[in-house]
Amino acid sequence: EAEVEALDEARLSELANGHEGGLLVAFTSGGGGVPALAAAAAELEGDGVKVATIDADAHESIKARLELPAELPALRFVRKGASTTYGMRPGSPALGDAAASDLVSFARQSSKLAKMADEAAAAKAAGGGGGGDGAAEGAAEAAAQVLFDAEGRANTARAWTASLLRDVPMGAIQIAVFE
Repeated sequence: EAEVEALDEARLSELANGHEGGLLVAFTSGGGGVPALAAAAAELEGDGVKVATIDADAHESIKARLELPAELPALRFVRKGASTTYGMRPGSPALGDAAASDLVSFARQSSKLAKMADEAAAAKAAGGGGGGDGAAEGAAEAAAQVLFDAEGRANTARAWTASLLRDVPMGAIQIAVFE
């Protein structure tokens, strides 16, 4: 089986920003772990994804800096400073109940999204993205704009808020009037 590296804060920062294949890291509490992590590490070894764990209790500043949930363990995929949190997708099994295949699927999907974001950023830097009007030319660039760009996330939140404040009350009025 592949090694699951135990990290300290310095090594976490180094891998989060510099490991090209990405980092699947479990933030644990008091030595408790993620049962399927070692098996996932073995399966991800060929993908270039590094698998690690860090005791967030022993490195208290990490909890606040990374906005970890109060209840640990937590699992994140990190690549070039951007991270994705396990369990955000509906139907994801609880981390303690997750099989290695669940963790591997999460890491591979997160890695694919991160690479798409890199490709979109490279295309934009080369002058090929969006025609200068902010519109994405393809699905990869659109995903990168919405998921990995702070302005894109803010725009998405603003659009959802407007929809909720406008569309939900209007729908309720229409139901009341026409039913």
